[in-house]
Amino acid sequence: MGPNEAQWFVMTSQPDTTAEDVHADADTDAGSFVIDAAFDDPVPPATTKRPNLDFVTERLATGGDLHPVEEVARTDLEAMLELGITHIVDTRMEWSDEDFVAEHAPEVTYVHLGVDDAGQRLPDEWFDRGIGAAVGALALPDTRVLVHCHMGINRGPSLAFAVLLHQGLPVTDALAAIRTARPIAAIGYAHDALRHHHVANDVPFDVREENWATLDRWMSENRIDVERIIRGIRAEEGTIFKSMGG
Repeated sequence: MGPNEAQWFVMTSQPDTTAEDVHADADTDAGSFVIDAAFDDPVPPATTKRPNLDFVTERLATGGDLHPVEEVARTDLEAMLELGITHIVDTRMEWSDEDFVAEHAPEVTYVHLGVDDAGQRLPDEWFDRGIGAAVGALALPDTRVLVHCHMGINRGPSLAFAVLLHQGLPVTDALAAIRTARPIAAIGYAHDALRHHHVANDVPFDVREENWATLDRWMSENRIDVERIIRGIRAEEGTIFKSMGG
């Protein structure tokens, strides 16, 4: 279980700050991640969905983790196999299902790239490895990749966003693909993903400026009530663990 998953974040400055970093910080400080208290369209907790994943493209999915009840988790895994999932990239630092998957679905390739969800800046090396794992898998025939975290709100969707950028999707199209597929995806580390994309691909500065403006505008126009979503998921998790005698 991810103790930091429920924390909303303020990006922090890091040593050796570059012009790109300053712009990313400025974007975040400008309020891209403000959460409103009330929304017209409530979004149900993702944990009611089994298996807890959504396809953002025909072959790339993002979502949350397996159910904590082993019997249900096995059912989740079987359903994932039926959906064609061949590779899993797990971004959770707090847990790993690698042994479970190896036992019950040894044909699935499992990559554990655990990272905390505490508002820290996600390093370029993490994006390099995550994109490499996903894109490498997608280069093989008949593969489907799940990039997930605990709740499927921030870490998993943010890495999925980075993969879509790597594949050449424009910022707005990539964000919209994720949010349309998974309405609870806040994509909270999108700034980190975009910064990585800019640096890794030596994107011209005028295009970077346009991309930052696009990201800020999209986040502002498509805000979701993350606090309410997390409360709903936490409440459901509490019910599950109470039924397990926890």
